[in-house]
Amino acid sequence: MGIDNRWHRLIIALVALAACLTSIGNGFSYDDIPIIATNERAHSLSSWWSMFGLPYWPPMYGESLYRPLSMLSYALQWTLGRGSPMVFHAVNIVLFALLALAVLMLLRELLDDNSALVGSALFAAHPVHTEAVANVVGHGELLAGIGVVGALILYLRARRTGGPNLGQASGIAVLYACASLAKEHALFLPLLIVAAEFIVSRSSTEVKQPMPIWRLLSVLVVIGVSVLAARWAVLGSVFGEQSPVEMDASTRVWTMFRVVPEWVRLLVFPAQLSAEYGPQQTEIIDGPSGLSMLGIVFVVAIAAAFVASLSRQRTIAFGLAWLTITFLPVSNLLSGVVLQERSLMLPSVGSAMVFGAAFQWLWRQAARPTTRQALVAVVGLVTVLGVWRSAVRNPVWRDNPTLFTQTVQDAPRSYRAHYVYGSELFNMGRAREGELELRQAIALARNDSDPFNFLATKYREARLYAQAIPLYRQALALRPRRPDSRFGLAWSLLETGDIAGARAQADTGIALGQLKSYFEWVKARADSLQRPR
Repeated sequence: MGIDNRWHRLIIALVALAACLTSIGNGFSYDDIPIIATNERAHSLSSWWSMFGLPYWPPMYGESLYRPLSMLSYALQWTLGRGSPMVFHAVNIVLFALLALAVLMLLRELLDDNSALVGSALFAAHPVHTEAVANVVGHGELLAGIGVVGALILYLRARRTGGPNLGQASGIAVLYACASLAKEHALFLPLLIVAAEFIVSRSSTEVKQPMPIWRLLSVLVVIGVSVLAARWAVLGSVFGEQSPVEMDASTRVWTMFRVVPEWVRLLVFPAQLSAEYGPQQTEIIDGPSGLSMLGIVFVVAIAAAFVASLSRQRTIAFGLAWLTITFLPVSNLLSGVVLQERSLMLPSVGSAMVFGAAFQWLWRQAARPTTRQALVAVVGLVTVLGVWRSAVRNPVWRDNPTLFTQTVQDAPRSYRAHYVYGSELFNMGRAREGELELRQAIALARNDSDPFNFLATKYREARLYAQAIPLYRQALALRPRRPDSRFGLAWSLLETGDIAGARAQADTGIALGQLKSYFEWVKARADSLQRPR
């Protein structure tokens, strides 16, 4: 291709920076606000060790997930930058450039240098990464990605020289621990190492007494189990996630197949992007549908391609195995989140392997110089288009008004898109428009109490208690232990003269051990209203 190898790293760094530099002026948006901007835990390093015993989400948002290393990093950035969003975005940009360089190094272990350059350039320019970079909380994806990719580089290099030896294994173990404590997706690294060992590993016997592979895997399993045990201790469960979409086993499987075509589209042709893919933008299904059957076709085709490539195109086989393994933790089989673009950061490394290997095969098949020039031109054009799409998309994450206005256009059938947009309209003083958006969210909602609770609260604050009461009851029907809905209902009942109903709600709240002082206030007020004057 006529490019000196020593410039490859510079090219990838420049592509990555060009793709994400427009996010530097963003503020905090969406999950950034509860997790960082208004979360006192993320504002100080005075008790940094305590973060390893605390949930990722703050108490008022359900205390779910366990990502202490990400939280520690947020606190460090907040302290150094005095809360400036620019510091957080600058760190994400640098981390993404480092991850793109790590992908280049990983692909060099599997492909020739020029093909590795192509695969990593497509990774660096890929628009699906904008959410993980432009939204601060994508930080965990970047940390986990660097840890996982770095561990695979160490492993493949170690196997090439007969390792891993003790030092190499220790490096892999440290990267695994750090990546898993940044985001739980990295826990699947041992499966990637097993896949690498059987598909692409090139071992040597030149080094005496290497550590047996099973010992390394045993160490990694101990680390993984320890992280899961810590999650259990902190959250009370292994998963520890407040799933926004409740699904039984059958629904999880069919919805996963329904989402497969969306994964393929986002990795291959990410022209349309969105911050929301939940119901009803993505239909939750419990049986065959056109898209779920298409998803099954894609799965079968990927499995067939994997088997076919094992004999001659092992990098493609490893890339497909990487895609399968890294999709497991973000699929509906394990998560109640239907789809998030930032969760495709690790899977897209597998797609970069496939793209790079495909380029290597095409290059070798092309006999004429003009054919090769055309191939390079196509790759260059796709890279430029990817950088442009990424650069244009990044500012959408500037702040909540910008993001939510765009999201209802990107995902008009998503109840949550209308919910967050309506909430923001209320915050902006546009109550009538906000009410319409919340009503639209309620019409589309599947089993989420948030839109009902929010609109009910706005009605209560406007002293429209009769309108608030049925919405609070619907919120409690969906989530019976939700304390703020119960308190709002009790307050509204008091104001409409239903003293007995208000006391009953207060008694239930106290019995559940939630917001005790608030419910005792309701009882005291009820008693004062019942006294003869």
